[in-house]
Amino acid sequence: MFFYFSDGTLHDTDEHTMTFNWPYTTDERLRTLLEPQISHATLSHAYVFHGIAGSGKDSLMRTFARAIQCGATGRPCGSCESCTAHKRHSHPDFVDIGFFSQGGQEITVDMVREFTRSLLHRSVLTESKIGLISGAEHLTLVAANALLKILEEPPAQVVILMSSSDLASMPATLLSRCQAIHVRRLPAQTMRLLYAGEETKGANAEECLILAGGRIALMERLLNGGLNDHHGRISAIITMLSLFPNTISQELDAVFRKQKKASVDGKISQRFVRELIQDLESVIRDMLVVHLTPRLVRNIHFKSEIQTLARQLHPTRALHLLRSLFMHQQSIVRDSGNPQLHCEYLFLGV
Repeated sequence: MFFYFSDGTLHDTDEHTMTFNWPYTTDERLRTLLEPQISHATLSHAYVFHGIAGSGKDSLMRTFARAIQCGATGRPCGSCESCTAHKRHSHPDFVDIGFFSQGGQEITVDMVREFTRSLLHRSVLTESKIGLISGAEHLTLVAANALLKILEEPPAQVVILMSSSDLASMPATLLSRCQAIHVRRLPAQTMRLLYAGEETKGANAEECLILAGGRIALMERLLNGGLNDHHGRISAIITMLSLFPNTISQELDAVFRKQKKASVDGKISQRFVRELIQDLESVIRDMLVVHLTPRLVRNIHFKSEIQTLARQLHPTRALHLLRSLFMHQQSIVRDSGNPQLHCEYLFLGV
């Protein structure tokens, strides 16, 4: 029996060994699609791995990079010189655009220029140079145009791998030059087979499975400390929804102060804002669902509190709030200027 780890490795529970291999993805089609391209040397010059946040697309993308540069056929062996360099995060022929980040979520034109300049250097350890761009939806328009130049005339040895949770926001000119790889959610039955016995690790696996909804990377985060973080956010959201409007801002300010204190750079990360908004969405959704089918409530740890809130909110109003949230959440996440102000607007709207 194998279990997936977020770094792209598999844990063999029968042999108690680590296997440097393909991570579990939505279905067998992805492995059978990608492996032959490596073994038959029919690689595209650019790929974009896309799917919902938490689907595991970044782990799959990084494992694909390792497989391309490995001396084995079709899959990374974990023991050759190239795989060892990847494990140590010191591969001379692997370029992650994150190396050139100056902070913030935007991928700027200066980052792309440094990125492409590095890819044009002669390879040292392997025959290929691989460039990786995680969160490609955050490319600025100027940066996307700069990247387009190398995609239009790609050097023979260069392969560029990108991931995106919002494919629609990427320029069509970029996408037309990439092979798109859709990473879907895992079926519920597969997830249960993968994580059978996780209760022994101290995490509530059943609750994590419900919250993850087939998203393998999210499941890993929840099992490894993320569930407590999730409970903290949901508790704060329920508290705010129970307050009068003039005290919501104070409560939200306390949440943001705590997050700033916990972060390395003292700033609010885009991930935190995105998760807070998604959690607000999940609470409102549960307030609607509890009227109709209580067994489908996702935040089962807070079911009684959600039932109390639901009695104060008419289902029609809940639907209206969900529609409003869907309309505004993308622009809120992208605008990192004042995330607290945006969140206050959302909560006051509720």
